[in-house]
Amino acid sequence: MRSRLQVHSIVILLLAIAVLAWADDFPEPVMRLEQAWFIDASVSSPPSLQEPGWRSLSLPDSWDGRRGDSFPAWYRLDFNIDPDSFARGELWAVYLPAINSNGELWLNGEKIGDGGSMQPGRVASNWHRPLYFTFSSGLLRQGDNHLFIYFMPKQSRFGYLWPVYVGPDILLRPDYRLSLFFKETLIGVSAVLLAAFAVFLLLLWLLRREESLYAWFAAGCLVWAFFVFDMYIQNIPISERIWDTLVFASVGWLVIFMSFFFHRLYDISRPRLERAMLMFGLTGTLALYFSGDRYFYFFSSFIWDNLLIVFSLYLLWVIIMQAVRQPSLDNVLLSIAATLVIGFGGHDNLTQMGVIDLNHTHFLPYGAPFLVGVLVWMLAHRFTQALHEAEELNRELDERVNRKHQQLERYYDRLREFENERIIARERERIMRDMHDGTGGHLVSALALVQQDHIDKAMLSEALEQALDDVRLMIDSLDSVDEDLLVVLGMFRSRIEPRLKYSGIEIAWKVQDLPPMRGFGPEKVLQLMRILQEIVTNIIKHAQADRITFTTGVRRLGQHRERVFVEICDNGQGFADSIKEGRGIANMHHRAAAIGAHLEMENQPDGGACVRILMPLSSAGMPAES
Repeated sequence: MRSRLQVHSIVILLLAIAVLAWADDFPEPVMRLEQAWFIDASVSSPPSLQEPGWRSLSLPDSWDGRRGDSFPAWYRLDFNIDPDSFARGELWAVYLPAINSNGELWLNGEKIGDGGSMQPGRVASNWHRPLYFTFSSGLLRQGDNHLFIYFMPKQSRFGYLWPVYVGPDILLRPDYRLSLFFKETLIGVSAVLLAAFAVFLLLLWLLRREESLYAWFAAGCLVWAFFVFDMYIQNIPISERIWDTLVFASVGWLVIFMSFFFHRLYDISRPRLERAMLMFGLTGTLALYFSGDRYFYFFSSFIWDNLLIVFSLYLLWVIIMQAVRQPSLDNVLLSIAATLVIGFGGHDNLTQMGVIDLNHTHFLPYGAPFLVGVLVWMLAHRFTQALHEAEELNRELDERVNRKHQQLERYYDRLREFENERIIARERERIMRDMHDGTGGHLVSALALVQQDHIDKAMLSEALEQALDDVRLMIDSLDSVDEDLLVVLGMFRSRIEPRLKYSGIEIAWKVQDLPPMRGFGPEKVLQLMRILQEIVTNIIKHAQADRITFTTGVRRLGQHRERVFVEICDNGQGFADSIKEGRGIANMHHRAAAIGAHLEMENQPDGGACVRILMPLSSAGMPAES
């Protein structure tokens, strides 16, 4: 459907352009003035009819730099009016379908208008714009009338004058408006379209610098827009020599930039040819500028443009061969559009050389919608294909990711099973080791007492009680404490408080909230409880105290070092040297080192002793559970 719409659009636009070549057949009393008189004169008002130097010629008349005529000059067109052919007061007009570059019109000695600036070097550009001047029929005379055109060509002396039409405004204006629409309005739209598309492509290139074809296509559209803009602009902003050089050079750079674009579009690598094209563009541009006013038209039309035809044919060959090798819809449409555009350029070159009537419309500006439209279609098609491929790739990747995810889930399930088995085995091993080292040792001692001839019931009772306490500590250490030391101390209190009351010892608790002890697992909990149990047991046996105080807090040792402490103080007789060096104290130090803690032991000045357990906040520095 889209291809049909594009074909219909091309046909409609071609028919519209063909309207410009349609014969200008006007009804009477419109007059077509083809016979003229010409004189070289720079006077500011029409020369006298008796002025020597008038010579007869036929329109259209072309100034191509070969006649040697000086400028400015005057044209005179004589016509006869029948008074019965018009009504007095009726609005009449003079219609100039083609003039290059500007003219000032006088009718019967009265100025009726001009096409803009007549200043040499800054002449208003009307070479692609029809001129139209209205006047009152009161200026017409019965019999002979004289229309003077003060003609100012460009410095290059390239200019022409097409036959002039004189008649009622109501009959001439429709043709003028139609010609103005195609030669000015559509030209302006084409220039804006090319410039806007160039900006869009430059943005694409800035986002994707690796895609240099966008930059070359944007450069081609910019120089094409400048060439088309020359047909629209009337008063050029710089000197005529520089402006004309840029205009004629822009066609060459258009061919060069488009060649670079198609090389990259079709993955063609021809660096030597591209360097030769660049050298041709640079030397040709300089030659255009320095050719001088007398030879500028000859060099631009007969040398520069004809050499460009060679490059254009090469470009057309590249496009057509691509369509032959890969006969896709995109390549076929592109070859058709390129053929039209290059054909338009050849037509304009023949017009410029005078082979075709100079009044013929220049078609190259109208080729922009064809070529740009097809290339936009191709780029959009490529973009949508890339999206489809990306979506398909994403779907395939999603399927692969899902399969891998399922495999990973099965793998992690197996890892979790292995880890659970390892944890269970390690915990079983720890419990067995703790039972062997703690409860087992106490039971062995009790068994040895039972096997003696004389049983010491007190010692046997103590051994069994120690074994039972150790079993309780092991059971408490298995409870989840969520890294909360206060929960550990609470469990220990519940176990030890009845024994202390039985011994007549009062307990004081001065605990406060503590930060979480990261990595404080069951084995470390058990070691801490055994240290606390050893401390309490020593107090009961040796301190002769009646009060024990448990205190907790945090001690800062440095800028980034903090320790949690548990302090147990009594009001007994303090440590003796033999106790500090005993086996029980050594076991306490050993257990503290196993959990990364440190013991401080000291006597108090007012009596009693304190044992302080300093532990790090995290498991860093602690021995790992084994």
